[in-house]
Amino acid sequence: MSVITATLSLIVLLLLISLALIGIKYRKRFAAMYPALRRFYDFMVVGFVTGALSKLVLMFVDLDDLGVLSLNPLDRKLLNTLGNGLIAFALLFLILGCISMLKNIIARYRLSPVIEIEGKEEKFAPGVYLCKTGDCNSLLLDLLKGRAGLIVSRTPRHVLKEAKA
Repeated sequence: MSVITATLSLIVLLLLISLALIGIKYRKRFAAMYPALRRFYDFMVVGFVTGALSKLVLMFVDLDDLGVLSLNPLDRKLLNTLGNGLIAFALLFLILGCISMLKNIIARYRLSPVIEIEGKEEKFAPGVYLCKTGDCNSLLLDLLKGRAGLIVSRTPRHVLKEAKA
């Protein structure tokens, strides 16, 4: 191992420690602003902390490679195994964080197709629906299922509110 590789290893360690500390510092603020993404954030912070711990453990092996430390083969093998295990856990937490975020996004948003009306294709953005039937309120409530939506209608607002109640 060269001095350049050891320097890069130290930089990665400092970066992971910085990310973990910043993540811990802003956790409450993030959770207050985005409560649905709290699990994602926690998984990512734990992943960064575990990654920093793994790099710290493996730093001793790197120092042994440079000749700064003198580890016996059993200690070296133990540190290497522990460091690699911590890396596996860090990756697991990062993957779980990404899965948590994707599940949240999928639960919150729904992709809608471009619709075809009366045999000719209309160029609407995904999520735009044109309702020509008399019972649009129930159709809209079914599509939204508790999410916010925008209604552009010729029907007066008070009539729509009365129909909702």
